[in-house]
Amino acid sequence: MKFFLAFLGFSLIFFAPTKAQLSKAIIDIGLPCVSEIGLTSDVATEVQKGNFIGALGKWSCFADCVSQKVGIVNADYVFQVDNFKGRLNDFVLPGRIEEFMTTCQPKIGEGKCKASGEFYHCIANVILKEIFE
Repeated sequence: MKFFLAFLGFSLIFFAPTKAQLSKAIIDIGLPCVSEIGLTSDVATEVQKGNFIGALGKWSCFADCVSQKVGIVNADYVFQVDNFKGRLNDFVLPGRIEEFMTTCQPKIGEGKCKASGEFYHCIANVILKEIFE
């Protein structure tokens, strides 16, 4: 469950720069996506046990759902790079955006539940590596 909450926060922080906007984003975007994709406590339990592979499909679907609701992934499940960059411009240093794109753009997929999940996972790994090194 901690992973889910961290992933939810990480996903939404890109799209909601203020605390009030983040709270609203969780209610308006995050929670409906949990319901829409059928994210269950069983999936969260698998993640807690370290079985990320078994839960990856649901987490990728969650990432795509959130990304669709904010215009980063279109209705055909195609990642919109310019929209992603535009969302980040207001609160992420431009050099960081380019770093994320250089490192993680190859992880952008196509199709339902494949467009954004691995891309966001890559960005999270870049950030976590910096924090823990």
